[in-house]
Amino acid sequence: DIANPDFEIRERIFFIRPEKIKILDEFCDKINNRQNMNIFKGKLASMIFEGPDIRLIINTGEFGKLKAEIKNDKTYYNLKENSEITYYWEDEDGKVL
Repeated sequence: DIANPDFEIRERIFFIRPEKIKILDEFCDKINNRQNMNIFKGKLASMIFEGPDIRLIINTGEFGKLKAEIKNDKTYYNLKENSEITYYWEDEDGKVL
């Protein structure tokens, strides 16, 4: 209650698991006619191969560095460090803490 002098406004934190962040291929039409999605662009800072997964570090600009995790199944063979990348997640995949 804002009228309460003891009310404290705290900074909110958004949390999403790295595997819930999806990479959008320029030729992909997976998101056509879908709602409740958050689509952003960033720059791929690094790719770290971890067996069956690839950990991506994305420089997002407004959000800082973002970690994403994708399967190492050659689906994203066009990914290159320092290239622009489009990523997204669905609303229900993230949490505000």
